Amino acid sequence: MFLLIGDHTDPHLQELCTEINQAQECQILSTERDDLLDTQFSFFSKTDGTYSCIISQSEKTINLDNIDLAFCLSPLFRLDGKEQTQKARFWYFSWKESLYGFYALLALRNRFINGSIENCLRCQSKILTFPFAHQAGLKVPKSLISNAESSIKDFFAHDSQVVLKTLHQMPLESEGEMTMLLTQKILEQDFSSYEEQDESPLFLQKFIDKIYDLRLVVIGSEVMTCKIDASKSLLGNVDYRAYDMPNTPHHYIETPSELKNKILSLCKMMSLDYVSIDLCVDSTQEYWLLDINPFGRYLWLEYATGMQITRKLSKFIQQKVD
Repeated sequence: MFLLIGDHTDPHLQELCTEINQAQECQILSTERDDLLDTQFSFFSKTDGTYSCIISQSEKTINLDNIDLAFCLSPLFRLDGKEQTQKARFWYFSWKESLYGFYALLALRNRFINGSIENCLRCQSKILTFPFAHQAGLKVPKSLISNAESSIKDFFAHDSQVVLKTLHQMPLESEGEMTMLLTQKILEQDFSSYEEQDESPLFLQKFIDKIYDLRLVVIGSEVMTCKIDASKSLLGNVDYRAYDMPNTPHHYIETPSELKNKILSLCKMMSLDYVSIDLCVDSTQEYWLLDINPFGRYLWLEYATGMQITRKLSKFIQQKVD
């Protein structure tokens, strides 16, 4: 049995589960708050060292011993500001310890895509991106992660065109709608009221005057690439995730062999079977690595270009246990 982990309403998991179920059994373990309210978790450990783990959710039973391989897009819902009571925090962290222990057992049995949840989380780190990218021969824009005012001023002294990025994406709400922080150009004077002592580290990066972006989806040894041209979009010319689709054409392209080799080398070093990677290309045709996401989404690429990512991911998951 194949297990998909995340929000059961996520169309990525729904379509992937449907695709896998055509040939083999597949189930979704929902890690959303409302679903966990109606979930029973049981881990049994015996004195002889044997153990079992069973999860019951929405009239389905998930037995650790029956899982051939697990694929995760969301290990656990995020604890937001509305759930900061002591009771809610205790409930949340108890579930986190239980589910992460379950994931660790799957990793121990070599039944987890990308090795383990811990590996996925560490590979999300912006800081870890730099040494691995360098080893793989990929360029990353000059960057600074700091809350020291002197370091920030020095960064602007050497690079006048700078963008502010998030160290970790999180859901936000604006006027009743869910949103996220996009990459944006920023000026030194924007820090005129910066209070060093109370500030968290910021992620600043030299602005790359790009001509287009690339979104890569790596599945095993295959690299699927989508060219995203937001140069004519007033909303998305800095960050294409503004999703101004009418002015942001998407096209599937063959991955250049040199780039593919570097990307596969990067994934090997980071022990990643599945990952989405963002790059941009400047006017000299130089590639710049921007982001690595082991939990990356891709369905909008399928809808825009016809790329068969779900089908290829389904085949990869099933073949990996053979």
